[in-house]
Amino acid sequence: MASEIYGVECGGRQPLLLEAETVVNAAIADNPHADIYAAIGSSVDLPLVRPHFQIVPGVLTKGIYRPSEHPDPDIIAELVSRATEIRSRRWHVGEQRVRPLPRDWRELMVAAYPQIPRAVEWTSGWADLMIAATAWINESETDWKFSDAKEKMGSLRLSTHGINTIGGEQIIDAAEHLGSFICQVCGGPGDQGGDFMTLCLEHREDKEWRKTGHV
Repeated sequence: MASEIYGVECGGRQPLLLEAETVVNAAIADNPHADIYAAIGSSVDLPLVRPHFQIVPGVLTKGIYRPSEHPDPDIIAELVSRATEIRSRRWHVGEQRVRPLPRDWRELMVAAYPQIPRAVEWTSGWADLMIAATAWINESETDWKFSDAKEKMGSLRLSTHGINTIGGEQIIDAAEHLGSFICQVCGGPGDQGGDFMTLCLEHREDKEWRKTGHV
């Protein structure tokens, strides 16, 4: 379980909800058939935070057609919600931020989720997203794994073996898509820049993390 990896920090809610809302709406902005979402609260009690979303009142519904080139917005929202719950386990109420992962996060993650390759070819910001996607797929799939999971030019690239459901494939598509809107260093909202990295403003300006690979 993810809680066994990270432990449980205390308190906090609104900043995590706002981050989740930012990521979801950025990730569906290029889908002309998607609605706008608002994170209206948490579906679990503090200290854990799992946002739930609703369509922003007063915004014209754009229809239910979901073209294949766009991951399903509802899948994106659910995946961000699950990843935010994992992030909330490291929330520090005094510092009002999500604390970084432990240095041995790769080993802990692979031990808990053997579907994830041992050769982790991305920085820690996408770990919560990967764990959320893996745990969700595990709810319906029993014999699958990532054949490849890596960062390439600021994007998350995923290949799998053994997924037998459309839902599982949709989760993978959503996770891969969300990698372009989540900072690959800290896991907060980010975007792709000319340096071919997906970063938040803080980590785009602060280059110190590049020296060690840690935040």
